[in-house]
Order: sequence, then structure tokens, then C-alpha cells
Amino acid sequence: MKRKLFLQALNVCVLICAMTACNTSTQPPEPRSLRLLTAFRQDLDRLDSSLTGLESTIQKSDSNRAGTVQVQSAFEAARHRYKSLEALLETFEPDAALEMNAAALDKVEDDDPNQNVVPPTGFQAMEEFLYPNFQVSQRLHLVGEVGILRSAIVRARQSVMHEQLTDENVFDALRAEIFRIITLGISGFDSPIALTSLPEAATALRSLNTVLAFYDDDLAAVSPLLMKRLKASIHAAVTYTEAKSRTFDTFDRLTFISEYVNPISLLLHESRVALKIPFNDYAKPFAARAKTLFDSDAFNAAAYAPSRQKKIPQSQAELGRLLFFDPVLSEKNNRACASCHQPQRGFTDGLAHALTASHDRTKLRNTPTLINAGFQQSSSYDQSTTFLEDRVMKVLQSSDEMHTSLT
Repeated sequence: MKRKLFLQALNVCVLICAMTACNTSTQPPEPRSLRLLTAFRQDLDRLDSSLTGLESTIQKSDSNRAGTVQVQSAFEAARHRYKSLEALLETFEPDAALEMNAAALDKVEDDDPNQNVVPPTGFQAMEEFLYPNFQVSQRLHLVGEVGILRSAIVRARQSVMHEQLTDENVFDALRAEIFRIITLGISGFDSPIALTSLPEAATALRSLNTVLAFYDDDLAAVSPLLMKRLKASIHAAVTYTEAKSRTFDTFDRLTFISEYVNPISLLLHESRVALKIPFNDYAKPFAARAKTLFDSDAFNAAAYAPSRQKKIPQSQAELGRLLFFDPVLSEKNNRACASCHQPQRGFTDGLAHALTASHDRTKLRNTPTLINAGFQQSSSYDQSTTFLEDRVMKVLQSSDEMHTSLT
């Protein structure tokens, strides 16, 4: 009897195992976008855990040398956690990234009619009270800042569930991170006091391989050599940065960019093409197909236009050139844009203060250059105009300038 029961139980176990194996073999693999999402949320959890440790260290440390070292170490650990997920965070949750790592400057919201000044928050705002020494008098303020960072993480974890981590957007994020390392990373922009930007750049570079690991099988299938070259290039850049990271002022940025980072950018582009990942052609500051930050057409001025065109038509550009040199837009047909914005003077007039239309007095401001003006997110000394088109209207209507209108 016992033998019979044993055999029946054994048969049931074998049947269950067979069914499980069958289900496993037929179950489709989890989509890459979901695996990336899971990994990203795990990185957010690790950052949150690191911030918890920072908060605890701030609360229990003194302002002596030992306390300063402890707090700074905890802060830098949290910063590295942030840098390890910066690429995806900046692309998929830009509001959270801005809240966590914006410049330590007061700001005014564009849509605030009262122009209330908003104090800075995030890592850079905290840095001022941690370097060169931990200011224990700011303990409560710093704990509050950690709370703001953690709140941003909570919102990001919830919000990212509604994002599409498509291959196109992920590769855009990786390219943007490379550009960010060049422009904001090694320059020390987001670590102006601690000057920990170089080791942080190494962490950011290392994170590229972490994300690219999700594409290893596909890339190895189409071009194993390309995959090896890309990974080796990133590894070489990390090694170079870590070897030179203690010498911020003497760090050879030209060599780093030209011999290490630009090759990564080129190989990333090649990998995208090899994987047949489409390019996002909607208007963005960086041209969709730019291989490096230094391509002649890397920047897209159309992204800053109110029409959000993918590209500025040649006919529109030609019309703008004609009107720029034509006095027809002025009241008396005696002044053109080029009268003040003179090409031979770098599109300025060389004067400390610009002359009025009547030439009998000067204005309160100078004539700013127009070089790269198309890439500005706002203009005027008080940032009161968002688009250049709006700025032009002010010039046309001003009695000291064109004194006319388009109506």
C-alpha cells in the first residue's frame, strides 16, 4: 500500500515538473523595455537607500574633521548612485533630475505671474554646506534637503511606470549622457565646490555599459566585433578618467574628449545603425543623427522655435536673411537689423550702449551678439521673452528702435 502511494506521489511530481518545464520553454522572454524599467527602479531604490545613509550621517556627525569626512563620504556615495542612473533619469524623468541636481541658484518659474523667487534644492544646494567643512548649524536644513531628494525619487518611481523605455529613447539617453559628461561633467558644473566631477564622470561612463548590457545578445548577433570595440572604448575612458581624477585642474580634457569620449559616441551611433534602431526625428536641441557633439549639424535651432519644426526650411532662412539687411521693417526705412547687429563686428555694434533710432542718445542696454542666439531658451536681461520671434516683436514696436509693427 505504501509502495503504491509512493509511486503515485512520484508520478504527480514528475507530471508537475514536466508541465513547469513545458511552460518555461514556451513562455516568451520578458520585453527588454520591462527589464530596463525594473533595473531603473532598482537603481532608484539604491539611490534612496544611499540618501537614507546620508541623512543618518548628517544627523549624528559633528563639525570636526572626522565628522566632515564622514558626511562628505556619505554625500559622495549618494552622488555616485545618482550618476549611475543619470542617463535614464534625465531622459525619462527630467523634472526629478532637475529637482535633484540643478544649479544652486535662485529661480523664478516662467508661469508665475508674481515672479516669486524659488530657492535651489538638491545635491548642489547641499554641497555649499558640506565643503570644505560640514556646517553643523545647517543640520536641519540639510536633512530637509535629503527629504526633498527622496520625495523626488518617490515621484520618479511612480511616474516612470507610465514611460515607454523604447530602444530609440534609450539610445538617445545614452548619447545625451555622453554629451552631458563633456559639457557639464568634466567641467565641474554640477560639483563646483567639491570638484568631484572626474570620478563622477567615470561612474557615468560605467553606467553606459550597464545599460548597453541589455543589448549585448542582439549586438553580438549582428556584429560581435562592434560590441567588443564599444565596450573596450568605454572601459578605456573609465580607466583614463580614474587615473587622472585627482588632478582636476590639470586634467587633459582635450585628450579625454578627442581620444576617448568621441570614439564612444561614434561607436554608439554605429551600434544603433547595426541594431536598426530608428532615430527620433522630432525637434530636439541635438540633431537626431548627430554622431558626436562636434558634428557641424549637431545642434538643431528649430527645437527652440515656437513652431517646433523638425528643420527650418531653406526658404524661411533666406527670407530671414533678406529682412535682416532690409530697412523696410523700420518706420522711416532707414534702419535694419544689421545696422546694430553688424556681421563684421560679431553681430554687435562695438558700443557700450546702443544708439536710439534718432541717434541723439543711447539706450540703457548694449547690442548683444546674435551668435548662437537661436539656441537660447530665453532672452532679454530679465528673461522675459522665450522665443526670438517674441524678442523681434519688442524691437519692432520700440520707439527707440524700429518703431513699427507687422500689422
